[in-house]
Amino acid sequence: MTIDPERARRLVEQADAQLPAAWMPANAESGHPTTLVGVFVNLSGPHQTAYGPARVVVLRDEHGVEWAVWLLHTVLRNEFARARPHVGELVAVKYEGRRQPDGGGHGYASYRVVVDRDDTPIDWTAVGDSDDQAPPVSSSSTPRCDACQYPHPTHATGCPHDIPF
Repeated sequence: MTIDPERARRLVEQADAQLPAAWMPANAESGHPTTLVGVFVNLSGPHQTAYGPARVVVLRDEHGVEWAVWLLHTVLRNEFARARPHVGELVAVKYEGRRQPDGGGHGYASYRVVVDRDDTPIDWTAVGDSDDQAPPVSSSSTPRCDACQYPHPTHATGCPHDIPF
C-alpha cells in the first residue's frame, strides 16, 4: 500500500489540532453571539466531558474564526440531527434561551439550527388555497410521515409524531 504524502500530512495536522474556542451564547459577557453563523467544518468526537461523551461541531464564521459548538444539550443535538449539515454548508445556530415546558417539569436550553440549502424542489401546483398545513411536495423519494405527510424528520404542527422539545 502506497501512502499519499499529502493525505498523511493532513492527518497529522488533524491529530495535532486543538478544538477551537467553545461557543457560549448563554454568557452575554463573553462576547459570544447568540446566533452563530458559519461554514460547517466538521463533526468530531465523541470527546470526554464531566457529563459524559459529547460530539463537537466546528463552524468557521465570516471572519475566519472557528467555534466549537459542543452538543451537550438534547435540543441542540436533535436540531443538528434534523438539519444534517454537510461540510462546506452555511449553518446558523441560534440560542433561544432557557424554556419551561408547557406541562411543567424541568427547564431546558432551546436552540434552532438552520442550513442554507436548497435541495428540495417544490411542486407549487400541489399547494391549495384552503390548506395552509399542506406539506411541501418534492419530486424526490423522500420518506414521509404517515400521519402528516411532511418529509422526515419534520412534521406539521399538531402531528402526533412531532415532539416540540
